[in-house]
Amino acid sequence: MYLISAKGCMNEKSVTEFIVNGKNYSNINGHIYDCATKFVFEAFPCVPASIVWSLNGLEIPGSRNQPLVKVNYLPEGEYTLAMTVISGADEKNFTTSFFVIEDNSFTF
Repeated sequence: MYLISAKGCMNEKSVTEFIVNGKNYSNINGHIYDCATKFVFEAFPCVPASIVWSLNGLEIPGSRNQPLVKVNYLPEGEYTLAMTVISGADEKNFTTSFFVIEDNSFTF
């Protein structure tokens, strides 16, 4: 299930990153989550005029130009999350990958 809500900034700064459940996207690359995880993807530090969120190459429905996207209960699998910021003819892509599994009771 996808839930979209707007949360913006008062000024137009360039987005340099995004966060996933409160952590910088670069710090979750390869992370393992449980299927019960409720994900929050948020543009940071501010919101661009044009933004596209995608999971495994498919745009998240209703997420275009939204600074904050919530995705609940992803099925087991490997995911690539991308935030694409479009400014005129330029595009900046920010990506990370993570895993979702049925049981997260193991330890490393």
